[in-house]
Amino acid sequence: MDTDTAPDPFSRRLRYYGPSDYATYWQIEQAAEVIRGFDPASPPEDVNSILELHNARLFIEAGFSP
Repeated sequence: MDTDTAPDPFSRRLRYYGPSDYATYWQIEQAAEVIRGFDPASPPEDVNSILELHNARLFIEAGFSP
């Protein structure tokens, strides 16, 4: 394995597992960054970005915010 290779950007995408999962609390700031970075004039074009935005919305709907 080459240690100089950058990690896959899709492996670190935001995922919402629910309020009882410890990972949820680690990702609150990342969810806020996704929401802040959303531009309605330029919506995401690929399915992974759309799913990440959906997961960020789930954080907000569940009452999680930084």
